Amino acid sequence: MINVRFFGMIRMKIKKSSLEIEAHSVSELLKKISVMFDGITSGDLKNCIIYVNGTDIVKLKLYGTALKEEDEVQIFSPAAGG
Repeated sequence: MINVRFFGMIRMKIKKSSLEIEAHSVSELLKKISVMFDGITSGDLKNCIIYVNGTDIVKLKLYGTALKEEDEVQIFSPAAGG
């Protein structure tokens, strides 16, 4: 199982701080999360900042990043401010 942790506005929308789910890639994970929660789309999740085991997926293989048992994925809402 993959441990997923949510932060920011996405956490407030989902109303959970974390969950465990099976997925073999970041893309598959985001699709499964969007099906599990009403009002959350894959597009919403792709606008977030996503880390796998502490590394930004931009430095990995983006949404094609492979996931394995016991990985931790952190999903942060994008920040805005001034």
